[in-house]
Amino acid sequence: MVADYEGKNNAYMHNVFDKYYKPGYYTLVNQYELKDLPSGYATVPTYYVLFKDQPKW
Repeated sequence: MVADYEGKNNAYMHNVFDKYYKPGYYTLVNQYELKDLPSGYATVPTYYVLFKDQPKW
């Protein structure tokens, strides 16, 4: 997935993380669970995996 979540979408992704992240698990979230996704929805099945404290690339 290529997306810019460092800038304008940072607050949105923090809210998603707070809502779906569970300690000790790799949380898999279907894109349609995310309301008003800033980057829009993909035409192919898309899932997001939430990691805590991942490094910046």
